[in-house]
Amino acid sequence: MWRDIGLGDWLFDFDGDEDVARMPGAALALAADPAAARAQAEKAREFVHARFAESMGVLRKVLRH
Repeated sequence: MWRDIGLGDWLFDFDGDEDVARMPGAALALAADPAAARAQAEKAREFVHARFAESMGVLRKVLRH
């Protein structure tokens, strides 16, 4: 799901050496530019809210019939 909402850079599989190795750099990037991190999180939140509204609209339509 993280990839789907635009947060794939923040997804880590700690069973994979490659992901474990990139985690410190990702954490440092978040700390170095918290405004960019907040903007990225906000963009993901807006995407999720839009998808939720869309899916609830479909459900509302189906339930009315």
